Amino acid sequence: MSPEKTLIAFFYPAANNELLKRALHSAANISAIDMVPRISRAQKMNGKDRGYRAVIEASANFRCFFTGQITARYF
Repeated sequence: MSPEKTLIAFFYPAANNELLKRALHSAANISAIDMVPRISRAQKMNGKDRGYRAVIEASANFRCFFTGQITARYF
């Protein structure tokens, strides 16, 4: 990634040492969704439980139909 770019993703920095080193050297901003604490205050940012809402909000911005690309996952 180029400097001053932002990546918001499931990054798993503890398990991806090589990827973490490359991110540090590129000076990019990384927000690891998997590192958001699972507490009451952070429920709206919890990527592990909020994936469905993210898909709905992304589809509102996409302005096109999704054709069979979304599946439901029940816990």
